[in-house]
Amino acid sequence: KTITATAFMQLYEKGYFDLDDDVNKYLPFSLRNPNFPDKPITIRMLLAHQSSLQDTPTMFLHFLITEYPYEWLKEYLLPGGCIYDPNVWSSTYAPGEQFSYSNMGYEVLGYIFEIISNQTLEEYCQQHIFNPLDMKHTSFHVSDFDIKDLAVPYFWLLGHYIPFPHYDIGNKAAGGIRTNVIDLAHFLIAHMNNGIYNNTRILMKETIEIMHSPQYLNTSEPSFQYGLGWEIHKSKGEIYEGHSGSVFGRVAFMFFRESDNTGIIFFVNKNRIIHI
Repeated sequence: KTITATAFMQLYEKGYFDLDDDVNKYLPFSLRNPNFPDKPITIRMLLAHQSSLQDTPTMFLHFLITEYPYEWLKEYLLPGGCIYDPNVWSSTYAPGEQFSYSNMGYEVLGYIFEIISNQTLEEYCQQHIFNPLDMKHTSFHVSDFDIKDLAVPYFWLLGHYIPFPHYDIGNKAAGGIRTNVIDLAHFLIAHMNNGIYNNTRILMKETIEIMHSPQYLNTSEPSFQYGLGWEIHKSKGEIYEGHSGSVFGRVAFMFFRESDNTGIIFFVNKNRIIHI
């Protein structure tokens, strides 16, 4: 999500969109929460998990079996679609009213990104993030790696570690990248250093500040706030920024501490529970 948000904010700097644009300005269909049809959903809301979209078990199934292009989103998100799931929409709060972590929201962003940029997310990230940051061992696709170089993923089931096969993850915009700690460190350093890694700038300082700032006040859990693809945690007087995530058989953490600008990244090739 941090990489997808970074790619988006690069387009933002070039004037491709405004954060508070209605997503229907770009989508080929009208996207609204059917429970709050008069409330627009904006790009900022999607980036900050405020769209009122919710994750559902059926969504994870589609992530496993569905690849780009994104046309299936219309059938899944709109009432009357052949695979529509009404549980994907909150019935209790409207867009912009409450934080609700949504992988589906980031898949909508992935679709919007490709419409705006006229490139696949993979192609764009390779050209504008991975190459500039010297991330030579980073890709969305298993086929770009020698399989023997990849850690075997496991999940814990009934007292046993069960190996999980490697596969291309369907929800690429929400978390479909393979990388290593060194490559991801280059990305984190750029965010810690106002958009610069090794004299290469990927974002302006002002854009980094927007991404790292809470977009909507999280009153239900004040110690946790969310920027644009960026988590902000407060603990024991310290502020920690970055992101975490997991897929089948894998967990990753990437954070830095504001007080001394120290970052830490670690990956685990086991997941006790299966979720994204």
